[in-house]
Amino acid sequence: MPTVPGVLAVALVAIVVQGFGIGAPTLWLVPAVAFVLFFVGGLAHGTKNVLVRTLIHERVPETLHGRAYAAYNALRNGAELFALLAGGFLVAALGARWTLFLAGAMPVAAGLAALAVARRRLGGPVASEAPA
Repeated sequence: MPTVPGVLAVALVAIVVQGFGIGAPTLWLVPAVAFVLFFVGGLAHGTKNVLVRTLIHERVPETLHGRAYAAYNALRNGAELFALLAGGFLVAALGARWTLFLAGAMPVAAGLAALAVARRRLGGPVASEAPA
């Protein structure tokens, strides 16, 4: 079974790939490129969802699973509602293309920052095995 740091690293990379898949098609307005990048981003999105839930399952005591999953889903749903509202304002201000670019760039930046923080906190590469 993979280690928690390994699962964390893959989940954070999946966030970066998901964001790239959303934002990059705005730079090359070619339908085939958009299809491929949206497909890859969608795969990364699913991977991220499974891995984050796996981390919750592995790291949270069993008696608190319900609360942890509820808190995670509340935060995720709240973020989606905020994104919907902010996206409406941004589309009006910047246009759809640049709003979509920002929607992709923000998770890329957040994922890369989280990878850097995780690497610093865990001392070395995020996906390395912890000494036994």
